[in-house]
Amino acid sequence: MTGSHQDTLLEGDRPEVRLPPGKQHRLPRDAPEAGVPIGDEATRITVEDFATPVAKDATERAGEDVTPGRGRVRQAVETLDYVQDIMATLREPVLVLSGDLRVISANRSFYRVFQTVAEETEHRLIYELGRGQWDIPDLRLLLEAVLPENHYFDDFKVEHNFPAIGRRIMLLNARRIVRSDDRSERILLAIEDITERQRVFGTLETSELKYRRLFETAQDGILILNADTGQITDANPFIENILGRSREELLGKRLWDVGLLSDIAANQDKFRELRQAGYVRYDRLPLETEAGVVTEVEFVSNVYEVGGHHVIQCNIRDISDRRRLEKQTEEQALELANLARLKDEFLSAAAHDLRTPLTIVMAQAQLLQRHLHSRPEAVDANLEEADRLVRETQRMWRMTDTILDASRLESHSFIGECLPTDLVALAQDVVEGLDLSQHTVRVDGTAAVAAVDAERMRQVLQNLVTNALKFSPSGGEIVVGLRSLADEVEIRVSDQGIGIPASDLEHIFERFYRGSEVSRRFSGMGIGLFLCKRIVEEHRGHIWAESDGQGSTLIVQLPVVRAEAA
Repeated sequence: MTGSHQDTLLEGDRPEVRLPPGKQHRLPRDAPEAGVPIGDEATRITVEDFATPVAKDATERAGEDVTPGRGRVRQAVETLDYVQDIMATLREPVLVLSGDLRVISANRSFYRVFQTVAEETEHRLIYELGRGQWDIPDLRLLLEAVLPENHYFDDFKVEHNFPAIGRRIMLLNARRIVRSDDRSERILLAIEDITERQRVFGTLETSELKYRRLFETAQDGILILNADTGQITDANPFIENILGRSREELLGKRLWDVGLLSDIAANQDKFRELRQAGYVRYDRLPLETEAGVVTEVEFVSNVYEVGGHHVIQCNIRDISDRRRLEKQTEEQALELANLARLKDEFLSAAAHDLRTPLTIVMAQAQLLQRHLHSRPEAVDANLEEADRLVRETQRMWRMTDTILDASRLESHSFIGECLPTDLVALAQDVVEGLDLSQHTVRVDGTAAVAAVDAERMRQVLQNLVTNALKFSPSGGEIVVGLRSLADEVEIRVSDQGIGIPASDLEHIFERFYRGSEVSRRFSGMGIGLFLCKRIVEEHRGHIWAESDGQGSTLIVQLPVVRAEAA
C-alpha cells in the first residue's frame, strides 16, 4: 500500500467500536495522551507514533538496517493500514472532519449513499455539503463541542429531505480522534440510515395499536394463552363481563380454572388436540361464572405464532340471548305446525263430511238437467239454470278433492303410475271441459310427450287455467303453450289479468297464501297452486311464476322420463 498523508483516513467504513450510552460525554482533561480512560466515562480513539510521510515500500527496502525510528514509522503505517482496512468493511457512511469542521475524507459508503463525489465533498465545511443539508443548528452545537470540550454524542437523529436520495432519517455518532505525535485532533462522524427501520417500526406500531383497539373494544370475550403451558397471558375487558372475574384474576390461570372447561381431564386432552390441530370450535359450551351461573357460549380457538412463539387465542361469545330466541322460534314453529295440522285435519274432515250430501246434490242436479233437456216444452232459461247447477256442483266436488289431496300430500306421495302422455291432447281435453263463455283459451303446441300421472297432470292444468280465467277480464285470451326442450317438456299458461306483485311471486305456491289484492277481490282457499307445486315436484319438475304487472305466466318444466324410471 502506498503511503499518503499520515493523518488522512482512507475511504472505508466506521470500525465497530463499543461506545458507552448517553448523548454527551466529556473526556477527562488529565486522561493519558496515548491511552483510553478507564471506566465507562468515554472512549478515545488514538493512532500512536505517526511520523513524517513514509511509503510502505521504503521501509520494506530498508530490510534489516531499519533503525528504531524507522521501525516506529513502519508501525504507524501498518496501524494506519489496519484502521483503513477495518473502515473499508463497514456499510455506514463515515466522514473525517478537521477541527474547523471541514471534510478531510469520506468513505465509499458516504459517496454511494448520498450520491456525490470527492470533489464536491473534501475540504468543504460539513455545513456546505449538498445544499446545506447538514446545516442543522443542534448538530452544529454538538460538533463544535466535540474537540474543545472533549464531548462525543450518539444517536443524534436527523430527518431531512436530501436532494439526491429524498427524505431520510439518519442517526449520527461522533468521536474525537487524537494523534499523539503532533497532538492534532480530528472528528470521526458515522452516519446510519434508519429510514426503513423507522418505517417498519411505524407499521408495527400502527398494527399493534389497531390490534389493541380491536382487542380492547371487541364485544366478544378474548383470552390469549401460552400454547405450551395453557396459562392465560392476556384478557380483554369484555371477558370480565362474561366470566365475572377481573383481568388480574384471570392472568396465569388455565381454561379449566375459570369455569370454561369443567372436565379437567377430558379438556386437557382437548387442549393437546388444539395445539396439534391449531383450531377448535364449540358452538355451545356450558360456562359457569364465578357467581355459579351457568350460561352457554360459543367458543372458537386458534393457534398462531407471535415473535417466534406459539400462542392460543380464544374468542368467547355469550349466546344466551341467541339461544333464547332460537328456543322461542322453535316453539313458535312447533305451534304453527300444530295449527297447520289442526287446520288440515279440520279441512279434511269437512271435505269428507261434505262428500255424502254433495254426492246426492250432484246426482239430483244431473238428473234434473237430463229431465229438462228431454222435454221439448222446457224454456231456455230453465235449461241454462240446470246446466249452471251441474257446473257449480262439479266445482264444489273438485274443491273437496283439492282439500283432501292437500292433506294427503303431507303424509305420502299420491302420484300414480307415470306413462308417456301427450300433454297437448291432455291440455285440449282440459280446456274443452271448462266454461269459456266469457274468455278465449288457446292451446298452442304440436308435440309434447312426457312420462306423467295423467290424472294428476290434468289436475295441474285445470288449476292453472282456472286461475287464469278467474283473474282475467271478460273477453281476455289465455294461451296454453307447450313445447319440447332437450330433456324436458315446458308448459306455459299466460293470461292478460291483474298480474302478480313482485313481493308475492315467491310466496304464491305456499299453502293457504293469498296476496292482498287477490284476497280482497276474489274468493279461494290458497291451496290450488300449493297442490300444483307438490304434484310437479313429485314428477321431479319445477314450477314458477313470472309477471311484469300486466298479466302473468305460470311455467312448468317436466323431465321427459322420471328420475327413478331412467
